[in-house]
Amino acid sequence: MSFHYQFKQGDTVGQFVLVVLSGLGSTISTADAVLNARNQNRENVVDAADVTISDAEQAADDTYGATFTADLPDGFTDQTGFYWLEIQITYADLSVQTIPTNVGTFTAEVVPNYAAPEEEEP
Repeated sequence: MSFHYQFKQGDTVGQFVLVVLSGLGSTISTADAVLNARNQNRENVVDAADVTISDAEQAADDTYGATFTADLPDGFTDQTGFYWLEIQITYADLSVQTIPTNVGTFTAEVVPNYAAPEEEEP
């Protein structure tokens, strides 16, 4: 499974929302989570941005699913480019789970914000 977000350069309002259907621990509702991002040069551009965990519920395979939401970090859309994202979950027992794990990708792209062409006067 892959998740890709696209934002316009200069946007200051937006969110990353990721819904995970299963594979999470039973104590996900009391866990903490952060968002990390790296650019094409593998430099960290977002380090431990707050993530809200909501809608935790048990899946058919006895693991849990949840929704993860993070506001667009300040300055994230200043530069165009491609970014790899991850959500790092820390459970109450200090065990750590990172999404994505083994399969898929979680990416974002900041594209140029092309201004609307100016209208010509008659």
